[in-house]
Amino acid sequence: MNAAPVVVITGSSRSLGLATAEALLKGGRLINVVGRGEKGPVAGAALYGSSKAWMRQFSLALAKEEPQLGIGTFNPGLIYTSLTARPKVLEGQQHAMLKGLRFIMPLIGDTPERAARRLADLAAGDSPLHRENRARRLLPLVLKRLLTGQRAPVNVRDIRPEVQPEDHGPIS
Repeated sequence: MNAAPVVVITGSSRSLGLATAEALLKGGRLINVVGRGEKGPVAGAALYGSSKAWMRQFSLALAKEEPQLGIGTFNPGLIYTSLTARPKVLEGQQHAMLKGLRFIMPLIGDTPERAARRLADLAAGDSPLHRENRARRLLPLVLKRLLTGQRAPVNVRDIRPEVQPEDHGPIS
């Protein structure tokens, strides 16, 4: 087990410089949590996605510049949380969103606890830290769930989109 300090950052750029310097100077690992939107645009998630893309780019560039340091990203995958149970959608899109989430969540979704265990293993040094790390590999997971009938432990009936009115007014 790695006794060096560990810093996990979820997107706060203000504390990023200090946390990075402190952890790496003491031989720790820097693991930045990325997610949806990190590799391409997602409608309705412009600010969230761009912050995750920035975090991924920063982390991968820093890892390339300083390969001897413990720097990587972690993508937890689709996690069943209050945000995924009550997604905000524009009026008129709620039925497509609901259908999509109720289909995909049992196949690729996971609990926060499982992703947290994988992140803790990476942080503690119990698992090798690569530049890009995931909670689990998607294709084997989907195949296993399709072949065995096993699904994520979520109740898809609890997923209820929160409809937001579409505003066509001027931007102020």
